[in-house]
Amino acid sequence: MKYFLFLIICISQYSLADFRSLYTPYELKSFSIEYSDISKKGIIRTIGCETCDTDLFTFDNSVLISKNGKGIPLSVLLKEFRKVKYPTISLDKNSNTIVRITY
Repeated sequence: MKYFLFLIICISQYSLADFRSLYTPYELKSFSIEYSDISKKGIIRTIGCETCDTDLFTFDNSVLISKNGKGIPLSVLLKEFRKVKYPTISLDKNSNTIVRITY
């Protein structure tokens, strides 16, 4: 019985280790942001990202933004993005669009 329980635990641990992330995070030194109220879409130009494939990423108004662990509206980020140091953007792996901005 001990061996059977041990076998179940080992198999369950192996199957949990195979999960993959849906998002790719990138840490930036800084960024510039442009947003259009008409199309409800925007772009972020990265500054100082050594691991990014490109320096231009897109987002829409459904992007989640958190500052110090608390959610904030996009309008706040648009006003204070120049002061933001070392933000993290999370990209959807399929569409390569930004789904979360954290700073």
